[in-house]
Amino acid sequence: MADLQNDLILTSENGESVKCRLAGTFLTRFIGFMGQKPPQNRNGLLIRPCNSIHMFFMRFAIDVVFLDKEFNIVKLVRNLMPGKIVGAVSDAHQVLEVRAGDLPDSFSEGARLTASST
Repeated sequence: MADLQNDLILTSENGESVKCRLAGTFLTRFIGFMGQKPPQNRNGLLIRPCNSIHMFFMRFAIDVVFLDKEFNIVKLVRNLMPGKIVGAVSDAHQVLEVRAGDLPDSFSEGARLTASST
């Protein structure tokens, strides 16, 4: 597993990837994408530890990937709209958020991602 610093690349078994910023403090986890503009293509936010999310004060829809500690996808929610909540997901330890529609097709439930530092 990669040394989780500020930026990571999460890659599927077929090579598709998302570059993400790590939100690992209380404040960065709480703020997430609230009040921000949508991230650029295939850029996201990895929130850890985290097993549930809310979309309060969001300005755009997101695709959400719930991951266990080994970066296995345990739940996937596409096109989650502002104002919605996804309650606790058992086995999830971290959550990847990207702008809706930017999530690679190979990021699917049951898939394993690899993490590498940028």
